[in-house]
Amino acid sequence: MALVPRPRTPDGLVDRDRELALLRTRLDELADGTSGCLLVEGPAGIGKTRLLDEVRTLAVAAGVWVRSARSSALEQDFAWGVVRQLFGTGAEDALGHDERFAVLRGLCELTTQLAEEAPFVLCVDDVQRCDEASLQFLAYLVRRLEGLPVLVVLAMRTGEPNRADDLAELVADETLTVVRPAPLTEEGTAALVADRLGPGADTFVATCHRMTSGNPLLLRQLLRALADQGIPPDAAHVDTVRAVGSRAIASLVTLRLRRMPAGVTTVARAVAMLGPTADLLSVADLAQLPEEDVAAALDLLARSEILLDGHPLDFVNPLVRDAIHADVPTGERALLVERLNRRLKSSSSRTDHAGSPTGVRR
Repeated sequence: MALVPRPRTPDGLVDRDRELALLRTRLDELADGTSGCLLVEGPAGIGKTRLLDEVRTLAVAAGVWVRSARSSALEQDFAWGVVRQLFGTGAEDALGHDERFAVLRGLCELTTQLAEEAPFVLCVDDVQRCDEASLQFLAYLVRRLEGLPVLVVLAMRTGEPNRADDLAELVADETLTVVRPAPLTEEGTAALVADRLGPGADTFVATCHRMTSGNPLLLRQLLRALADQGIPPDAAHVDTVRAVGSRAIASLVTLRLRRMPAGVTTVARAVAMLGPTADLLSVADLAQLPEEDVAAALDLLARSEILLDGHPLDFVNPLVRDAIHADVPTGERALLVERLNRRLKSSSSRTDHAGSPTGVRR
């Protein structure tokens, strides 16, 4: 296998030439006094935050001021939380107004004053978790950027609950440019394998790519775990990738599930236990939930990039399935296995042992 170029940094960007070119172009335009707004969107782990980090790095290198904020589910119900991260105590005068419109106008005037001093970049990560008041300000500002040397860069995770109306207004603005980073190619995977473990055998790289579906965060978690155990990237250790990867990625997957309603977690576990026999009716039966609730949960799991969107029901990659399957508590697992056994016996008796479900995961 030919050696691949090493990334610029240990967690370097690969397969992002198009995105980096766009960022550089927008920063060049900002230096000339041109405003802009970029939205980086995609599923968890695709590299949105990493691109925002690159925006900040490029801006600082160019001598451009950066104001940053990161939304949090814990702070989502606190008004103006993101605004305060962006402007600090400088926003207090504007926030002192009683009427919402007066606050928005005051914040916009503050932005204008800062831009008159020097161009700057305004970054907000995880905007889908932004508090309602700050979202309104961002939507208000984006419509009034013309003539201001301000570049607004937002990152939004798809598939998560959000302030739908306010966020829809923000992302629907016609001046906004949407950037959707794609999963890594196998060549990009090879570059990160080479950086962490050394040049990898073709089969080793292909297994890493298949197991993580090209998700940069999942891949880095996998490679970190392999590096910690001193696993060389050769053909003899291909089988190790899946075993190590399942443990390394389990915490990421289960954390995402725990942010969802309990019924959604139950549905995900039922799909994992059923394996290739899973469909809406069998999941509803195993989870003992109404079919309408299961359908809604399946939709949310698909939007959250945990399940594939479509039929048959399956997870986005084997590591996600293994992580969810392994996370089923012992008592719940025993209960689900008992229900599975009853389903198998019932199906077998109806068909005289013909056409019985196969592939159930225990």
